[in-house]
Amino acid sequence: MRIAIVGAGAIGGTLAAFLARAGGHDVSLLARGAHLAAIRQRGLTLDRDGVRETHRLVASDDPAALGVQEMVVLTVKGHSLPSLASHLAPLLGSRTIVVCAQNGIPWWFLAGIDAPERDQPLPVVDPGGVVWNALSRTRVVGCMIQIPASVPEPGIVAHGGSQRTLTFGTPRRGADPEALATCASVFGAADVKSVVDEDFRTVVWTKLVQNAFFGPASALTLARNGAVDTAPGMREVRTHVVDELIAAAAAWGSALAPARTKLLAPNTNPEHKTSMLQDFEAGRPLETGPIVAAPLDLGARRGVAMPVLATLYALVSLRMATKG
Repeated sequence: MRIAIVGAGAIGGTLAAFLARAGGHDVSLLARGAHLAAIRQRGLTLDRDGVRETHRLVASDDPAALGVQEMVVLTVKGHSLPSLASHLAPLLGSRTIVVCAQNGIPWWFLAGIDAPERDQPLPVVDPGGVVWNALSRTRVVGCMIQIPASVPEPGIVAHGGSQRTLTFGTPRRGADPEALATCASVFGAADVKSVVDEDFRTVVWTKLVQNAFFGPASALTLARNGAVDTAPGMREVRTHVVDELIAAAAAWGSALAPARTKLLAPNTNPEHKTSMLQDFEAGRPLETGPIVAAPLDLGARRGVAMPVLATLYALVSLRMATKG
């Protein structure tokens, strides 16, 4: 199968390496900058708990150089997708499966939803409907990722531990079971736990509950997950954020309240740096649009007050502005 990973950073590079080590597929990478240069020169290296393996993969910053694919896996951050989506046409054929693996509220959130906003772009994450226009007619599969990973240096991706889970679902419930089965089979064979969930919006909200607290809090404090979770006063902040998001999710048809105790459980990866903290330290834009602004927007549409999350958003926005 011809598979292109679009965005060969921490997550994309890790997935590409696992696919390459499993074999059986023609895997290529769309990357840029120093990371692309290193991959071209030395290959893509996966550091797995200190054990390194290198894979020689075709890599380019030009979609046309990779050609039409059977599967395209989008692992770029959600805020980067609008500027990229219109350039992806050379990768897309009539049967290409497009796996959208972004954190936060996705660009397709209103596709097929039982609400007045059905089948409309979501401007807060997709200004002008650019992504919607480029991808909504493809075989879209949503993907939620639970894989801790980082890029310690160009050309190298690091992944530790055994947590490797992908959850797949379609924007429209019951749509394209063949595509879902293909995704689960391809990544399952690559030693990545692969799950299909028909209630995928609830999956999105469930992970968002964690990201919307730990991401901004870590960027504001420069602390790893464990310190963010256990510092004096932070338990109360986290509880407020979780409860606000449970209310927003309920207003859009996703029941998270039965899982509240689990959602507030101590963080299981205390030494992990969130991707938002990694981006902050590297001077990159933060993924606050889909992770914070979008749930605030959805809450406001249904009259759900979210004052603590709004405060986190204001503070992290100011922090980025002062950093320049």
